[in-house]
Amino acid sequence: MQGTVLDGRYTLVERIGAGGMGEVWRAEDSRLQRRVAVKVLSTPRGTTQAEAERFLAMFVREARAAAALDSSYIVPVFDHGSASGVPYLVMPLLSGRTVRELVLDAGPLTPQRVAVISAQVCRALATAHRAGIVHRDIKPANVMVTDEDTVKVLDFGIAKFLDATTTAGYLTGTADAPVGTLHYMAPERFTRGADDGSCDVYSLGCMVYELLTGAPPFDADSAAALMHGHVYETPDRLSARRPDLAPEWDDLLGRMLAKEPGDRPDAREARDALQALSEVDPRAAAQHRPAAPGSYPLAP
Repeated sequence: MQGTVLDGRYTLVERIGAGGMGEVWRAEDSRLQRRVAVKVLSTPRGTTQAEAERFLAMFVREARAAAALDSSYIVPVFDHGSASGVPYLVMPLLSGRTVRELVLDAGPLTPQRVAVISAQVCRALATAHRAGIVHRDIKPANVMVTDEDTVKVLDFGIAKFLDATTTAGYLTGTADAPVGTLHYMAPERFTRGADDGSCDVYSLGCMVYELLTGAPPFDADSAAALMHGHVYETPDRLSARRPDLAPEWDDLLGRMLAKEPGDRPDAREARDALQALSEVDPRAAAQHRPAAPGSYPLAP
């Protein structure tokens, strides 16, 4: 697709990313004379013309909803369209690194760093949830820290669009896995197909756990084992894997990873707790840590 001009305006210059949802290209916007990022989305295999038209209508609706989100912590949508029936989004070309890349390079992050990053993610989630938009795929690869040290949550609205274009919440050709990333999916996504804002809070809890310990709360080679973990098992307490953490981390993660959505904090409550944790001195926290059981208790 290199050199392709979309809508007579966006020239695809260089592919800078690819995944199951499509490809991301560095592009030139000839109208405004600026560099942008263009995400070209994949449509399910075997899509008929009528289905493609319906999917495109859904995509346009979700793109407009995402574009309406006003938050410094959400990547804005500049434009949207379709090329040969394939939808695409136009976004700013950001300079920075995803949280996934940060962890791969440096291992677990400091508690203060995790708290600051995650509190900003909560601000993005709170804005989206107020607008009735659920991300559905919060994970380290979808959170970027820019060169100005500001967090940007990627792909708002796209995950919702993908969910809407599937049958019973499953991707075409992958009937063993709901839409999303299994390591970070809330238990109700598997049992009831429900997906409100509490699902995003659970996913963020999984991400926070990984940023602090180097591994997500549930890790297995098979989809079935991961689903079983989210639905039936309780992860080790953070303090069991990282004793230097303040006890408030155990309390917060226990709530964010609660099996029942109603037992979790909303995005604003989680933001306040994370903001407070960003100000905790880890040396003082380690000195005052009480003994704790090895895993989080199941909520009654």
